[in-house]
Amino acid sequence: WDTAETVIAATSLGLVRSPNAGRAWRALPSTTGMGFSALATTDGEVLAAPDTGPPVRSSQDFSQWLPLEGVPDDVRCSAMLSLGAGRMLLATAEHGLLLSRDGGCVWSAVSPRTILSLAADGLRVYAGTDAGVMKSDDGGETWTDLPRPPLHDLQRLLLVDGAPLVAGTHSPPVIGDCDGWTVLTATPLPATGLFVAPGGTLFVSTPDGLHRSNNRGASWEPIVAGTAGSVTQMTFADAGRGWAGVTPDMTVLRSRDGGQTWSELAAPFGVTPLVALQAITGSSDQQSV
Repeated sequence: WDTAETVIAATSLGLVRSPNAGRAWRALPSTTGMGFSALATTDGEVLAAPDTGPPVRSSQDFSQWLPLEGVPDDVRCSAMLSLGAGRMLLATAEHGLLLSRDGGCVWSAVSPRTILSLAADGLRVYAGTDAGVMKSDDGGETWTDLPRPPLHDLQRLLLVDGAPLVAGTHSPPVIGDCDGWTVLTATPLPATGLFVAPGGTLFVSTPDGLHRSNNRGASWEPIVAGTAGSVTQMTFADAGRGWAGVTPDMTVLRSRDGGQTWSELAAPFGVTPLVALQAITGSSDQQSV
């Protein structure tokens, strides 16, 4: 999300832009036919990482996209993260983790590991790798390996009150702290979705329904039973208002009390598959999702 209602989407056939929160889309020139794997914004600019090749930077009107210098031509990006103040991280398959301190003008390698995902809390950054999880306390300058989490199918990396939470589909999620990893054995499985709301409340979705935890996963309570609570996406506009979707009967769930209760809405996109859900702040009396 760029500004207000301006959205940039990365697709296998190029970048597209919506000026009105997704109601209408138009292909962006000079990107047609290219596949993209990641997007990031930094200091008012948009960076996009093709499936192969250096990330490209947009002009102010999005009419031109120029490759960043200092990035190898054969790079394949798996994740990209902006930390603010011009500091960016680029995870690649062949060249490890790259760091830029000046908004993408100059890049340097800070780790040879294969990085699959990135998450940050200020300048503390966590990276999910092919061998576990790494942590940086200085904005990506230096990295240390955390003890390998007891998880055989790591697929998600989230932050809960600044602590890393890693999860798979069939293994209970584990949360990290100064003493290592704690397995959240009470978590219902198999998980079709694991989400963190503002304030640290956890939600897990399974084929049997949607569940909620207020104690960092030590215990869970069912809040939407059955397939009516089986969702793969969740987003919150603030601590109170949230949406989740889409259930097997093509409805979107809406909450106005921080996820304690949910009501059903008809999905506005019919049978089109849902791949992402994001709330954005609208005017004082309107929210968009």
